Amino acid sequence: MRVAIIGGKLQGVEAAYLAKKAGWTTLLIDRKAAPPAAGLCDETVQVDVCEGDTVKALLARMDLVIPALEDGEALDALQQLGKELDCPIAFDFPANTLSRSKNRSHALFQQLGLGIPRPYPHCGFPLLVKPDGASGSHGVAILADEEECVRFFGKRSIAAGWVGQQFVSGPSYSLEVIGRDGNYTTPQITEIHVDEGYDCKAVTAPVQISKTLAEELRRISVRIAEALDLSGIMDVEVIVQEGRLYLLEIDARLPSQTPIAVYWSSGANMLEILAELYRPKIISSPERPEKEAWVRLEHIRVDSGVLTLAGEHLMADAGPLHIRENFYESREAVTDYKPGKKRWCATLIHTGATFVEMEARRMIALAAIKAGCGIERVIDSEPVENAFQGEARHDALEIC
Repeated sequence: MRVAIIGGKLQGVEAAYLAKKAGWTTLLIDRKAAPPAAGLCDETVQVDVCEGDTVKALLARMDLVIPALEDGEALDALQQLGKELDCPIAFDFPANTLSRSKNRSHALFQQLGLGIPRPYPHCGFPLLVKPDGASGSHGVAILADEEECVRFFGKRSIAAGWVGQQFVSGPSYSLEVIGRDGNYTTPQITEIHVDEGYDCKAVTAPVQISKTLAEELRRISVRIAEALDLSGIMDVEVIVQEGRLYLLEIDARLPSQTPIAVYWSSGANMLEILAELYRPKIISSPERPEKEAWVRLEHIRVDSGVLTLAGEHLMADAGPLHIRENFYESREAVTDYKPGKKRWCATLIHTGATFVEMEARRMIALAAIKAGCGIERVIDSEPVENAFQGEARHDALEIC
């Protein structure tokens, strides 16, 4: 199975990691010379995907194309290129276009009668605002009162091109939906943990929520997929407050972080499931993790004696990443570490047959890093409890 991955940042890392576990041969295409996913792929070519003829020649020898980026211009170019290719592109372009607009997504949720935070201007303060077309938490802010709204927008109402809604707080969860033609699977719910900037610092699975809420989340996710006539993969993000589930947003593209966590927790490789939609009866020699239900995936950076645990932004500008097994006692790591390097980052994977065992192994791994790297200070970034003291903060709930 020969797979082309378009985009080598965090989504590309996810695709390359899972493709390697499936035993596939991978070609990475990125406009930058050494993106993070380059170290996980068999071949990397530096080219802008908008250069149609060059990219078309590269893809002609592939069995499947997996877009792993969010740039609208690049996706438009890929969609046009797909009309000339024999190999399929594993991507639902119409669903992605809708999910990239918060206004269009929220209109769909309301049309389906789904539970969402109250929209502006009917929600009052605190108010969560975000650019309509931004990805994840980019540009997202929480405004405590009207005075803060004036400071942020220069007026008492939100600006054009922005979306506002009631701010809700509580544990946040993510669920992927994969399928086509009305047949959908929802591999596993994961919980999202965030840092002080509300960037996703860790993903854990399985989750400790009620069976009722879990079934509701699966039902809602499939209903949205059916409404979109989804052909591919989509993730659904929610928050639970006082026993009620609030739908936040959807992203119809391959997510980062959660698929690797699901792989280690359940053994399900979302990339294989996705590929099966476009290349039935694919040939692969998949690597499967041992059966250990509990997993925590988290990001760290070591820099001149300081160990920082924080969001995935730590990994975004890393050099080419590589997989290292039993890395400082962690089960596995995706890292740009090299012996003697003073500044490096890693996504650590901890596993255990029980939650307690997984947490114990995690503590052993972090202690090994602290001792082995001469760590003098540890920064474990956590959300600020009082988010409404005049400072706009990123929303923890829409990353992944």
